[in-house]
Amino acid sequence: MNAMIPGQSRKGEEMADTDMLERRVEFMERDIIPRLTMAIDRMSESLQKLTVIDERQSEFKDAFRRAFNEIGDRKEEIQRLDERLREAEIILPQLVMIKSWVIAGVLGMVGIFLVSAAVLIFKLPIH
Repeated sequence: MNAMIPGQSRKGEEMADTDMLERRVEFMERDIIPRLTMAIDRMSESLQKLTVIDERQSEFKDAFRRAFNEIGDRKEEIQRLDERLREAEIILPQLVMIKSWVIAGVLGMVGIFLVSAAVLIFKLPIH
């Protein structure tokens, strides 16, 4: 019969465990660690791209905020100009009427001057 020595089966189990662990470590070194390294590199690249996108988005957000503030400022300015235009529209007919009176008055005075000058120059009798 094969009689087992009490410490011998333990050593065999430990060697089997050690061999199995060595194969697992080799497998991890050969297959898993390179894959993890590549995945981490890709994640790093993606994170860098995401950071750039986030910065651009922040810049766009600031630009939109400035644009809308500017639009708001322009809206107030347009409202002020609209009020001035309405005032001018109310005054404009009166100004046109006054302008026509002034032109008529000036033309009348020029006409009177020309008639007076003609009378003096040509010594026309005035009846």
